[in-house]
Amino acid sequence: MNIMRKILQCIGTLVYSTIAGYLLWLLFYWITPYIMGVGWLFFLLYVFLVGGLIAGFIGSINSILLTPVTFLMNDNILAKIINTFPFLFFGYSAVIMPWKLEMDYGFLQYLIGISLTITFLISFISMIIAPFNITDKE
Repeated sequence: MNIMRKILQCIGTLVYSTIAGYLLWLLFYWITPYIMGVGWLFFLLYVFLVGGLIAGFIGSINSILLTPVTFLMNDNILAKIINTFPFLFFGYSAVIMPWKLEMDYGFLQYLIGISLTITFLISFISMIIAPFNITDKE
């Protein structure tokens, strides 16, 4: 009975983390071209005014997406390891996305590309590491 529960946890974790990774990647896929095309005014507004709000927004999306899968991973290290593969796949795709756009890169686009790469990398790494930090105490 316990083995079947662990197998179902692993399958559920794989399915859910694939869906969650895809949804997070889709969000980044939609916003990347718009952000890469902004001018200096919007970039400075982003850095000085709303940078913290956007970081909090992305962090809340991560926590919303990761909350259900934590219930599938109780006392199952294999499910926690399986969780990493979809997020590595979608994370790699999201991190290289700002650099694959067909556009002329100036100094501003390099700055925006670096900031987006860091944001995407932190977002997907937190989705990979968070299940390992969850304590299974009841």
